[in-house]
Amino acid sequence: MANINKEMCECMGFYDPSGSCTPYDPAIHPEEPCPSNFWSNVGSWNWGAISDTALQWGYAFGFLQPPSQNLETQMYMMELERQRRQTTMLMVGLGVLMLIVILIVLRRPARK
Repeated sequence: MANINKEMCECMGFYDPSGSCTPYDPAIHPEEPCPSNFWSNVGSWNWGAISDTALQWGYAFGFLQPPSQNLETQMYMMELERQRRQTTMLMVGLGVLMLIVILIVLRRPARK
């Protein structure tokens, strides 16, 4: 179920069934209208900057070649966007793989 406080009150208060928003007051409501969690933090990241950085890393490491300037503008931009998505998914995948390896190493019992 969607968070009505987020949609209707923009996380500034609690949505009332009467159609208004009650301002957040810790004395009345002990919980926050939009508690932060992992996915809300991920959604607030600047994914454009992250994908641009991943694309530059792809060029630097030689995974990709920049598109030819001879392509017409729309084709050039489509190829650039394809490369950006590809390198972003590659970097996210590598990050997840690193986390899994770290968790496996930390959970392994110590040898005697």
